[in-house]
Amino acid sequence: MSLSHRMMLSILLAVWFVSIAEAGTACDIRQVPKGWVSPSPGYWMDIETGRDVVSGWQTAIKERDAYRRGYEDLRGEIGRSSETQQAALLDLARELETERQEWRRSIQRERSEGILWGVLIGGVVGAVVAR
Repeated sequence: MSLSHRMMLSILLAVWFVSIAEAGTACDIRQVPKGWVSPSPGYWMDIETGRDVVSGWQTAIKERDAYRRGYEDLRGEIGRSSETQQAALLDLARELETERQEWRRSIQRERSEGILWGVLIGGVVGAVVAR
């Protein structure tokens, strides 16, 4: 890592630490043992902290749902793309088979024409020689 990269990283970290320190995100959460003020063990927090926690949960749920929708959309798109690619490959295979059949027919035609010419020339040569 070069000196300029280290310097840039140090500056970014310093700015980040300062922004965190000035954000004032203090949470007042206390652990409450069973029987103290609560019938069951848990955590107590002030109203503002509770709202922040619930807001964080709601945000996390929304993000999770958005990721799930995005995943399902992407999964559907991949499935459609796969079907399209399979159809294209099947079309290509059909075209290749059609081309092969036409090629085989043309070879058979050329062979039969060659045999026909051979028989005709052979007959003509045989007739000329027999005279």
